[in-house]
Amino acid sequence: MNITKAEQKLKDAKEKGRRCSKCKKVKPLSEFHRDNRPSLVIKYRASCKDCDYDRQEQYYKENKEVIKEWRKKYKKIKRTRKSDKAPRRKYRKKAMINIQAGQTNRRLIDLNEQLINGRICSDCGELKSYDSFPYKPNRVLIQRDSYCIECKKKRHQKWYRKKRNVKPEYFEVRNQKEREKYTIGGRGKIRKRLDELYKTWLLELNFRNMTHCFECGYNKCLRALDYHHVDPTIKDHTLGAIVKLLPTNERLKELEDVKCLCVNCHRIIHDKARKSDLTKRYVRHKLKCIEEWKLILEKRGMLHCTNCGINSPFSLLDYHHIDEKKKKYQIGQIIRRKPTPDLIAELDKVTCLCARCHQETHCDHRHCKGFLQQPAEAL
Repeated sequence: MNITKAEQKLKDAKEKGRRCSKCKKVKPLSEFHRDNRPSLVIKYRASCKDCDYDRQEQYYKENKEVIKEWRKKYKKIKRTRKSDKAPRRKYRKKAMINIQAGQTNRRLIDLNEQLINGRICSDCGELKSYDSFPYKPNRVLIQRDSYCIECKKKRHQKWYRKKRNVKPEYFEVRNQKEREKYTIGGRGKIRKRLDELYKTWLLELNFRNMTHCFECGYNKCLRALDYHHVDPTIKDHTLGAIVKLLPTNERLKELEDVKCLCVNCHRIIHDKARKSDLTKRYVRHKLKCIEEWKLILEKRGMLHCTNCGINSPFSLLDYHHIDEKKKKYQIGQIIRRKPTPDLIAELDKVTCLCARCHQETHCDHRHCKGFLQQPAEAL
């Protein structure tokens, strides 16, 4: 096969790398920004990423005032774009006035007829009221969809069934665990894939002796274990997000700066850091609300874990809904508001648990038996 000069250049760049036009160093193509101009043979910039960043910094230092002026102009342009939507509302008002005055227009007549008599759905063909069609703000006069709300739902369900392989009974159930009964395999394949990745990560953690709390030695449930970054400035990823991906060398480096802790110990460490910054992070109003809720919880005897008996600090306590179907509010969000009788009624559906016991109740214990180990001898 005869290879052209352009193809040969591209091959050499991929194998050997490319020389930067500024620092004159040979680097791999991954360290150059893409450049998709049709005239270029190698679709990458001549200068490397480091040199580009240095050039941008230098330009910003030299032209600070010019950039600030440009940003002010750009904000004004944004405001004018928002104000462009106002004439549409004025146009609608004028349209209604013109109809009353007798000045007719085809679109204006259609709108007036639809407001009085109703509109025909383009899917089911029934005549329905103007308000039974979903709202579409992008249109000028007739700001409604051509399908009614019921037909729109049915069309969306058909599309979802084809994409996700779901039975029609799937939409009648609200609970996510019960919904899995009505999936035809699309969701199950994803779950199997995630389980395989989770097991590979657990083998790596078990090998590094990171499946127990380093402070209290807890090792009953994997869901109740967290991984705390000792130095938050070095943190690139959270382990909860990495576990769903393949364990590469870059991702495994994240485990070097991490300490295994149970949920309770992890919360205590972050609680100490928050108390030093109370004036910055919490508004006084929220602190007053939390104190009022504490008095209500004291009267009901709900300031200690019903399973293990832990009662302090307050940040360790969670409130578990016994029946999820009756759940109306999350108590972590309610506590920041002022207590009202509607919000206080939510406490009747709830039991007090510490963070560790709360995670144990929600855990399936599928992976806990094989991978958990005894705490280190030093502890």
